[in-house]
Amino acid sequence: MPDYLENAENDLTPLSRELFQELLRELKEQQQRLNVLDKRLDQLNAQQEDIRRLLTLPGIGPLGASALMVTLGDSTHFKNGRHFASYLGRVPREHSSGGKVRLLGITKRGDSYLRGILIHGARSVVYRVQKLPDEQCNGLQRWLKGVIARSGSNKAAVALANKNARIAWALVNQQSVYEAR
Repeated sequence: MPDYLENAENDLTPLSRELFQELLRELKEQQQRLNVLDKRLDQLNAQQEDIRRLLTLPGIGPLGASALMVTLGDSTHFKNGRHFASYLGRVPREHSSGGKVRLLGITKRGDSYLRGILIHGARSVVYRVQKLPDEQCNGLQRWLKGVIARSGSNKAAVALANKNARIAWALVNQQSVYEAR
């Protein structure tokens, strides 16, 4: 884009050229600001043991780990991982009657920002797992490939986000480290 703006032979008017240059300067400033904030976040995350544990989960990055920690707190507010996932809106809605169990879509209640971060991280894992040969997959990746085959990649991402929320609760509650099996 800078080359295009400097080229005097294109169809841009002087006013539009000036406006685009100003937008480009603002974009560069915002990118520099984001880089500074990312470094600060990494420094803060390195100081907290629970966040370092959460960073071992597939699909959980620095932003997701810190957002999970803020929401989780000391994890005793939630009875178990399912309650935490339910709080985030990550569990299926249930409509049962007469002994027949019917599970509907996720409830989408709770923190939409954190739910979005979990979903985006899970999508990244789903994308990578689809390209892995079966013999290189661990247990979670084999499970994920099965969900993808049965339900498609979008539902697999939601299922992994739900699983990650439950595992995150367990890691913080039990002070343990995630081990892929």
